[in-house]
Amino acid sequence: MARMVSSLTRDVGIEQLIDLLAHAEEFAGLPVRHNEEILNEAMIHLVPLPVNKHDLESPHVKANLLLQAHLERAPLPISDYVTDTKSVLD
Repeated sequence: MARMVSSLTRDVGIEQLIDLLAHAEEFAGLPVRHNEEILNEAMIHLVPLPVNKHDLESPHVKANLLLQAHLERAPLPISDYVTDTKSVLD
């Protein structure tokens, strides 16, 4: 929480804001199932903002991708991602 508060400034951009939200401790438990890193890699091409391509098994990267996909109304690759998006948005 302290990181989040200290990072919020007047000139924070949407990329930084989404990354900041995605790295919240609440998303540490977001499930990254077997082989979902492959789906996460495919999602990189559906969203406008870059993510760390070397950390595709991270629940925080997945949260980032799901937030971006929701905002962009991008299609999700499997139904589990719909459920995960609902969890992220709650």
